[in-house]
Amino acid sequence: MKVAILSVSQDPELIQTMEAATRTHGRVVIDLTGTTFIDSTVLRAIVARAQEAEAFAIAAPPGTPPRRLLELTRLTDVYTVVDDLAGALELTTLPAAASGLGERAAG
Repeated sequence: MKVAILSVSQDPELIQTMEAATRTHGRVVIDLTGTTFIDSTVLRAIVARAQEAEAFAIAAPPGTPPRRLLELTRLTDVYTVVDDLAGALELTTLPAAASGLGERAAG
């Protein structure tokens, strides 16, 4: 799902969609490249998906509000956050040991 604003108040089914994707696929990429705002509920859901996923990466361009929030909350120190969707997809398709998932990655 790619929208400008990620907010449970704007899309009440967002959390369920994220949960279902994690259960079904195990490898999760959160694409925030076109996003201008995420609320705290979505941020919590991202953390939950990261903990459940077999492979996980976040695409968030530098200088964007979502990337700044991830940096402010220090999630960039904990989860793989890259600059673009292609980099995130590449990391989640590699075997976990080769991809460096779980370590901080720069796009």
